[in-house]
Amino acid sequence: MVTTTDSSQLFDCLTDERLENIVAKLRRLPTGSQFERRVEEALATTIGIKNRTYDEIIDEHGDLIGYTDSDGEHLPWWLEDFEWTITAEPMASISINGSSSIEQFENYPLGRTHVENISLRDGVSVINALDAFAQLEEVLTTAIKLNSSELTPSDDNIKKYELPENLFVVQDSGRIDTSDSFKNWFGLLVNLCPAASLELTACLRVNANIERRHAKEVLDDEEIGRLTELDIFKSTEPEARAYNKNYHDPLVTLFDLTLPFDLELEIDNDKSSLTDLEYAYYRGWAQGADRVSNEPQWLRMAQNQDSISSDEEYRFAELAFQLPIRISNSNVVFEEEKGYRNSNECEAIGDILEEFGHPINND
Repeated sequence: MVTTTDSSQLFDCLTDERLENIVAKLRRLPTGSQFERRVEEALATTIGIKNRTYDEIIDEHGDLIGYTDSDGEHLPWWLEDFEWTITAEPMASISINGSSSIEQFENYPLGRTHVENISLRDGVSVINALDAFAQLEEVLTTAIKLNSSELTPSDDNIKKYELPENLFVVQDSGRIDTSDSFKNWFGLLVNLCPAASLELTACLRVNANIERRHAKEVLDDEEIGRLTELDIFKSTEPEARAYNKNYHDPLVTLFDLTLPFDLELEIDNDKSSLTDLEYAYYRGWAQGADRVSNEPQWLRMAQNQDSISSDEEYRFAELAFQLPIRISNSNVVFEEEKGYRNSNECEAIGDILEEFGHPINND
């Protein structure tokens, strides 16, 4: 993953053409509720629960319910991430939610037992991310005055951003896997997040929350005009700030994305207090950015979440579009913060920056 590192690169990513291409991809994604419904239907269809007893399911797919992992402590992902409702006349229905319910299930006569329903229990971060993408699609569509007929995406296979037809497979008896096409789709989803998406990274970076009068000292008229067109600056008043929560909030939500089911992000994150995408974001910036004068002072202030006076803001503006920091409630903070964050998280970000060439305590 890489990030943009200076203001010229940022604005190269904010052209109408680049943003239209992002919008075209976002429009193909399902909403959170559509994703939830599709995966529930797909798992039920893959197993074939309709009008079949559990005995018949075992004949085709093996025993999908009657075991935990090798240590006997954890359910397999298709029972952990989904809630299975089991019925067998005249016995009461049960929900599979742990080893005790599996023990209870063992008393059910398999020839009269049915899987009545399968509902998604986990996957909140994916649902939230998809809803965040929908918000970003809406705000970008409005900002660049798009309609569907105007979209001419550069990606020839834009339909790949839609959920694939087959989501799950049973390749081995007693085991369910996500399909290769579903795995690939999740890869596309991750690549739309900061820092993999340069365009959405740029949308985050320009929300530095500095006043327009200070921004004019470091950006040219065309760049200031672009931030106004995109509604980052909501007015032309000198005190207007480069911040729009309709961009920032959904972009920050994307950092909480984790992969569900039998998938995981292939990111070597050794900072337990940070999400994988937070780690990748700051590592990507640190690896891709050259050191600049006075950066330790401002990075240190972000790590400590120090307050900044109005008189200091003009100096902050000099580096606001180069460093992964912003102003929030008169404090200098790291870029994807919504508000005051845990000090352990700030220290972890500082450690990443130090490890990859940006010492915070060395002026």
